Amino acid sequence: MTKSLTRTESAGAIVLWQAISVTVLSLPLGLLHWTDPTPMQWLGFLAAGVLGSGAHYLLTRGFRVADISATQTLRFLDLLWASLMGWLVFSDIPSHSTILGAMVILASTVWIARRERGR
Repeated sequence: MTKSLTRTESAGAIVLWQAISVTVLSLPLGLLHWTDPTPMQWLGFLAAGVLGSGAHYLLTRGFRVADISATQTLRFLDLLWASLMGWLVFSDIPSHSTILGAMVILASTVWIARRERGR
C-alpha cells in the first residue's frame, strides 16, 4: 500500500498519516490500561518515536525510487534485530522454532532474490 501511495503522496504525508492511524487505533486500549510512565520511560518513548518515524520516512523514500522486490528482500533482518534486542534488553533467548522459522525465511528470501536477479 505504501509503495502505491508514493506515486501521489510525499513521504512525510504518508508517515504522518501512518502515525495518526496507529495513534487513533491504539488509543482505546492504551487508555484502558494506562499507567503513568517514569521519566526514563518517556525518554525511551521519545527515542523510539523519533527513530521509528525516521526509519519509516526513509523506507517510504526508498519505496519511491526502488522496485519493491529490491527493498523487501532484506526484511528478514527484522527478525535478527528483534531477536538480538530481545536478548540484550530482556535476556530472552530465541526458541528453536524461532530459529527454524528464521532459517526458512532466510532460505526463501535468498532463493527468491537469486531467481529474480536472473530475470
